This record gives sequence, C-alpha cells and structure tokens, in this order.
Amino acid sequence: MNAEFVAALARLSGVPLADSDAAARVASGANAAIAAVRRVVGDSLFDYEPSDYLATLEQLADADAAAAAAAPSP
Repeated sequence: MNAEFVAALARLSGVPLADSDAAARVASGANAAIAAVRRVVGDSLFDYEPSDYLATLEQLADADAAAAAAAPSP
C-alpha cells in the first residue's frame, strides 16, 4: 500500500486528507498493521480467496479456544 493508493481510496470514500504527507502516514500505518497481523497469525490471510475466509476464521477461533483452554486459570 502506498500514498497514492490511500489518496485514491480517500477520494473515492469522500474522506478528506490534509495533504500527501497524511496519505503517506496512513499508508505507513496500514502497512505496519498488516505486517503485525501477519506476524501474529503466522499466515497471510490477505492472500486467501474470499471463499476461504470463513474456514480461516473458524481455524483461528479453534486455535484461540484451544489456547484459552490450555492457559492456567487465574
């Protein structure tokens, strides 16, 4: 994602951006968020086909439930 892409999305969405520096900051933050999610999930959810999303979300929920069950009770 880059500043030009963010600026185009902002225009299409009717979201005002102060300037190109704002678009660059949004793009940088979005890229950092995407990278963080990829590190945490250990997979690239962004590369799946839309038809795969539900199965992937179910796998993540199962993994989360298993981790919660394995965690010691407070």
